[in-house]
Amino acid sequence: MKIYQKLLLVFVFLYLSNPIAAQTDAEKIKKVENDFNFLLYFKREYERYDAALEYPNIPQTRRDSLQVKKDSWYNKYVQKAKSIRENADFYLPVINEAIKNGRVESDQPERVLYNHVNTLLPFDGELNSVSRLELHKLVKQYIIEADTLLPAKTEAYRKVGHDVGSYKLIR
Repeated sequence: MKIYQKLLLVFVFLYLSNPIAAQTDAEKIKKVENDFNFLLYFKREYERYDAALEYPNIPQTRRDSLQVKKDSWYNKYVQKAKSIRENADFYLPVINEAIKNGRVESDQPERVLYNHVNTLLPFDGELNSVSRLELHKLVKQYIIEADTLLPAKTEAYRKVGHDVGSYKLIR
């Protein structure tokens, strides 16, 4: 009788542990994807205000306001990158699994807008977006391993002869 109770207990434990593990992995992947989305959002907003400051005929009061917003978004971008780098042990298993599988297990769109573009004007989606897998590789290469921010532009820019550049983290 005791052997049946032990077997039943083992089966119950195995049955309950699998959905919990799967749920935890799914929640972890979702958190990583959300953090990467915020990272790109902060990057794009910083670039938006940086681009706005390039116009020569902006009044000084407006220019000061834009500079404050640009600096604020840059600080958010840097802080998110630092947070990812400092918690690399949380992000790397998800990133490495995605790289190993050749795809990201996510219910979000396959491609994501990488850098700021004025969406009211025509733009090349290939030059301004990356796949989720490419984003994972970029985060690993630049933020976690190289201790920098993401490149300013996508790799597609380099292929058409432009510089992709990258930003350094503020310490």
